[in-house]
Amino acid sequence: MCTFLTFLLLAAQMVPEVLLALLGLPGEVIILAPPDPTSGRSARFCVSPDLPFLDPPERQCLDRLVSMGYAFRCLEEFVEREDRAGTYAAVGNADAGFSLDDGVERGTGRSISSGGGSLYRHALAAGVSEVLGAYEGAILRLEQDILHGITPAMPAALECALAGFALVLPALHATLRPIIESDGGGRPGCGHRGFRS
Repeated sequence: MCTFLTFLLLAAQMVPEVLLALLGLPGEVIILAPPDPTSGRSARFCVSPDLPFLDPPERQCLDRLVSMGYAFRCLEEFVEREDRAGTYAAVGNADAGFSLDDGVERGTGRSISSGGGSLYRHALAAGVSEVLGAYEGAILRLEQDILHGITPAMPAALECALAGFALVLPALHATLRPIIESDGGGRPGCGHRGFRS
C-alpha cells in the first residue's frame, strides 16, 4: 500500500499525463494498449495496470475519459494524411514529398494511393479538423481551469468538463474507422496495420 505522500505525488503526475493523453499522446500513466484479438478489443488508451492506488471506478472513469484522446489521435492522423494527399494533388509530387512513380510518401514509405486528392475526403477532413480544433480549445481551457482551481483535478470532474465531446469524438472515430483502417500506415494503433507499442 502506498503512503499518502506517494499518492499525492502520483496524482500530481497523473493530471498532466491525462491532459496529454486527451491530446493523443500516451505516456507512463496512460498507455497505448495493443489490440487484443482474443477479446475483439481494438487498440486503445487506458490507465497503466502498474498504478495500484486507483480504485476500479476511478480506473473505469479514466479509461472512458482517455478514449476521447485515442479517438483524437486517430482522427488527427486522418486529417494530416488527407492534408498531405490534398497537397500532393494540388501541387504535384515534387513539392509535396511524394513519388508519383510508386505512390509512396518519401521518408515514411506510406502508400498514398488510396483516395489521395479526393475532394470528398478532403472536405470530410476539413470538417473533422474543425471538431478537433474545438476539442483542443476545450482541453486548453480545462487545463487553465485546473491550474486556477476552477475545475478539480478529479476524473469525474474532467469527464464532466468534456461531456460535449464524450460522444462526438468516439462516434466520429467509429464512423471513419473503415477509411482509417483501409489507408493503413499512420500512427501506431490507429490503422491497426503495423501496430507498435
